[in-house]
Amino acid sequence: MTELRVNGEPRAFAGATIADLLASLGVAADRPGIAVARNGEVVRRAHWPTTALADGDAVEVVTARGGG
Repeated sequence: MTELRVNGEPRAFAGATIADLLASLGVAADRPGIAVARNGEVVRRAHWPTTALADGDAVEVVTARGGG
């Protein structure tokens, strides 16, 4: 089990990659308007399936929303 900080909240995580994390959060990786940063560095969408997460990583998942 990996201990992460996701959007500022502690979270135990059993997966291995950013793509696994998004799936556990119920976020479709192919959905437009999603951005992910790991430890302050933006991770390109193409790298989500191969970017491993480790204990102590801080992950920010941002979803763009339209409106006015």
